[in-house]
Amino acid sequence: MNRLYTRNQKNNRNNFLRDSDNRFKLSDMILEASMDAFLVVDLEGEILEVNEVCVNLLDYSPSEIIDMNIKDLNICRSQEEIKEYLNQIRAKGIDRFETQCSLKNGEVKELEISAIFIDNFEVPIVNIFIRDITQRKHRQYQLEKAYQENKEFLDELRKQNNRINTILQTSMDAFWVMNTDGDILETNEAFLNLFGYSLLEIMNMNINQLDVSKSKDQLKEKLKEIQRKGRDRFESKYQLKNGEIRDLEISVTYVDCLDQSICLEEAIFEVFARDVTERKQKEEELRRTQKQLIRSEKMAALGRLVAGVAHEINTPIGIGVTAISHLVEKTEEIIKLYNENKMKRRDLENFFKSTMETAKITLRNLNNASELTNNFKQFAADQTDNQRRKFKMKYLLNEIMISLKPKFKNTKHDVVIYCDEDIEITSYPGAISQIITNLTLNSLIHGFEEQKKGKIKIEVVEEEDLIKIIYSDNGKGISEENMDKIFEPFFTTKRGRGGTGLGLNIIYNLINNFLGGEIECNSKLASYTEFIIKLPKKSKISNN
Repeated sequence: MNRLYTRNQKNNRNNFLRDSDNRFKLSDMILEASMDAFLVVDLEGEILEVNEVCVNLLDYSPSEIIDMNIKDLNICRSQEEIKEYLNQIRAKGIDRFETQCSLKNGEVKELEISAIFIDNFEVPIVNIFIRDITQRKHRQYQLEKAYQENKEFLDELRKQNNRINTILQTSMDAFWVMNTDGDILETNEAFLNLFGYSLLEIMNMNINQLDVSKSKDQLKEKLKEIQRKGRDRFESKYQLKNGEIRDLEISVTYVDCLDQSICLEEAIFEVFARDVTERKQKEEELRRTQKQLIRSEKMAALGRLVAGVAHEINTPIGIGVTAISHLVEKTEEIIKLYNENKMKRRDLENFFKSTMETAKITLRNLNNASELTNNFKQFAADQTDNQRRKFKMKYLLNEIMISLKPKFKNTKHDVVIYCDEDIEITSYPGAISQIITNLTLNSLIHGFEEQKKGKIKIEVVEEEDLIKIIYSDNGKGISEENMDKIFEPFFTTKRGRGGTGLGLNIIYNLINNFLGGEIECNSKLASYTEFIIKLPKKSKISNN
């Protein structure tokens, strides 16, 4: 039986609990009835008596507890509130509630209280049974929290599913789900509208009945490949119910049934498809237009070069004709003197001297014309032939600059080439010639527009499997707002003044689409413009 601990010094109104038979009767009744903590308080909240379970629960010594008021334990109510509450218990006779209690070590316990008012003695008292429900409350909190979290998760999952279904059904892209054998399991409205089948028809179909770009075996291998990769994006041709063939851009995701985050009965493929037939047609039309523009620009550039070279060739030929004409006159004069027997030694010496000078002038100018003709012949052949061959970069650059010599006539602009003699490339010299020619003309027309003396620098370096060409000029540069537009077709700052806006666009297409390289531009206004071109040392054979 539990021992009861009693306050040793209380006022006379409590002496009956220590000395009378009532104390023993009360103690026996309480201790036999409950295994819970128990204490007795008066209507002021003074603790009169406690049992051992209460001492162990509150972690105070018996003497400490007996000297305390109930307010010293309860952290929820003030002394006035406790006194008022005890009076309410007195009025009601009995009450049960939950509260919190602070232990000696500061720990807070959740308690269930059962209070009984007793007025059978000289002093009214309240018997209080206390049960520790801290663990129960904690478990209850955890359960409520788990329930709330699960409820929120389920609500969110339900919302997500509704949102996903809404998105899929309102999506403009066709969507379907199929198993690993290619059987179609589910579709959206856009899929049915695209293919023209009813839902009942499509549910009995396999993807190999729609994809006409691959055989059954190829489709099977493709699905296995997507399984290994997890996802894929590609283009393919699909046949509609009316027999029409459409180009579709396909995005596929593989979802494994073993995925712990997704509950599936079997592995599936989720597929989005976008009809890109019209886009492909427009791209093809654009490619044809670009090729026509490139050919037109090539011929126009070649025409300009022919005119320039013709003018340049006319100069040495004209000098040669003049020199020969002069020689003919001198020859006729010496013949006349000879026939008339008037020729003197001095006349013959002067004739020989004039003949030698005239011959040298003629030979020199004819050689210049011959060199220009040969260089232009090779350059023109490269421009029109577009044959892939192996060549030395420095030789090609020198050829280009010779062909552009007429453009630099009557200017003080300089061209400097830094290129090792041994740098070779297997590519299309015509395309590279057109690129360098367009860049050079761009510098002359735009970069040096307001500049009397400019400098063009062309540097070629090797980088593993690449050839890097760095073309730069110290012209007026390109403004920041125009930098993003320079490669766009028909963009020019000289609209109405002879600018077509195709030069840099043709360069971009030649480098990226024809030669398999890349180009970038750096520029600073009123300072410089630099183009960095990277080309493969061995260009692939182009189908263009």
